Amino acid sequence: MNDIADYGDMELWCLQRARDEPENAWKWQGQAQRWREIAHARIRNDFDKPPAQQQMTAGPMEMGPHPVTGRRQTQQS
Repeated sequence: MNDIADYGDMELWCLQRARDEPENAWKWQGQAQRWREIAHARIRNDFDKPPAQQQMTAGPMEMGPHPVTGRRQTQQS
């Protein structure tokens, strides 16, 4: 399970089971809480990651025919 929505679905499923099985409600409520905590941890983890290092590329002005001198050479006949 990678999608945070899946964690929420599991939480809701556990809460439904808690309503359906009152004698085991404590167990299913605990499982629901566990899924909620996993989802929150995943969200925190996604926000705590540093931004990916972006590779620097030369812009269009740096890639002309003569980028070192910046002058165009003309052919003299």
